[in-house]
Amino acid sequence: MEILRELDEKATRARVKNFLNDEFKQILSTSSKSAADLQSPTISDMPSSPNYGNANENTIINTTDADIAIQEVIEAINTIDDEDSVKILKFRFLLMLDWNLINARLSVSEATMYRYFDKACIQFARNYKRINLCIYKDKI
Repeated sequence: MEILRELDEKATRARVKNFLNDEFKQILSTSSKSAADLQSPTISDMPSSPNYGNANENTIINTTDADIAIQEVIEAINTIDDEDSVKILKFRFLLMLDWNLINARLSVSEATMYRYFDKACIQFARNYKRINLCIYKDKI
């Protein structure tokens, strides 16, 4: 029973890093979404013309399995409870920013940035539901 098993945080972090660095990049390459599409929508009070098309139909037609997988990754990131951890994952894996640029944007020490990243990886593993990214220690 997973509830009673102890999470192997080091192995779980490694699995998440592998997933985000390799598998997620492959998913992005097969998706119909661009990097600009991966940002959260913004709400504006500016007037706009009505949309007369069937938005649901268009969404269903244009959605692929890769698009769904990307949305699941975004949801897993957005449900992390620490804002800086969320920013790190978004900056690194959605915007594809360099670590130095992420560090400059966060205005924290490099060690703190990597602590946030490690924390984010554990929470991401718990939040992401498509595949199990958590690795548990064996009972002795």
